[in-house]
Parts: sequence; C-alpha cells; structure tokens
Amino acid sequence: AAIRSFSFSDFFVSQNTRLCLADDHQLRLHRLDRDLARDFFGRGELTERLVARLNEAGPRGRFLAVVGPSGCGKSSVVRAGLIPTIRGGGLDETKGPAIAEMFPGPHPIEELAAALLRVSVRPVPRLHDVIDGGSRGLLQAVDLIAAEGSDVVLVIDQFEELFTLTTN
Repeated sequence: AAIRSFSFSDFFVSQNTRLCLADDHQLRLHRLDRDLARDFFGRGELTERLVARLNEAGPRGRFLAVVGPSGCGKSSVVRAGLIPTIRGGGLDETKGPAIAEMFPGPHPIEELAAALLRVSVRPVPRLHDVIDGGSRGLLQAVDLIAAEGSDVVLVIDQFEELFTLTTN
C-alpha cells in the first residue's frame, strides 16, 4: 500500500519514526531509513559519535555494535544517520565504501551472500560457499566482491535473529 506522510502537531511518536496514513486509512509507524534521512533529527550527536568510533585506528575501529532496548531508534540512527554520513564521505580513510545491508533471517549465510552480491563490483559465483568455507570466509568474500582498495561496511539489522531464528 502506498503511504502518505501524515503529521499531528499534538501527537508525538518519537524522533525516529513518522506517523503515516496508509491507503486503507490505518495509522502506521514508519521507521526512518536512508530515503527519509532529510526528516531525521535529534540524533546528530549520536551519529557523530558512531562515525568517530568507526574512524578510530586499530581493530576497535573495525567493529561497531549499536545496542539498546526495542524501539529506541537503533535502526533509524543507523539507516537515516550513520549510513548517509558514510555515503557522504564520513569515514576518514575510505573512498566510497560499499555498504551491504542485511537482516539475518532463518538463513543468515544466504542472506549475507545476497547482501554482498548486491554491492559487488563483479559477479562471484557460489559466494555462499566461500563465506561458509572456513574461519576467513567472510574476509575472502569481501576481497572477491569489493573494488581494489575499497572497504565494505556490513550493516546487520536485527542481529539477534542469528540466535532466535536459526537452528544451528
């Protein structure tokens, strides 16, 4: 259903959701993502801290977990704040990193392969097998899909699905 933006001056939802009226006239909350980044507000300082953390030298700067209670805006700050900032050149040492986004779902290796292939600069047959092929599978897969000298930023939303939706 198409969604039109609908606002109430006296109805506050949160800074990282919009109240929308769908075609069936039901009110829905719409999570902010990169397409709605222009409407994202109130989290600039947090976004700056996340980018600064990713820009830290050494192995600490290579991993960032955004954690918090359900509904607090983790996905919105990443999708409407962090990702657009990275795309705009926010990472110091990188020139236009590829940003692969995924939800693990019940088949996380397949989802990871699909996310990497969406940003791949070349076709890579059987990427799933590369990822699943050993402890360095993800690093090998990134080397195969990325442009020479480019970084890849992997965004895993709903990370807990690795523990709640998988069987092994």
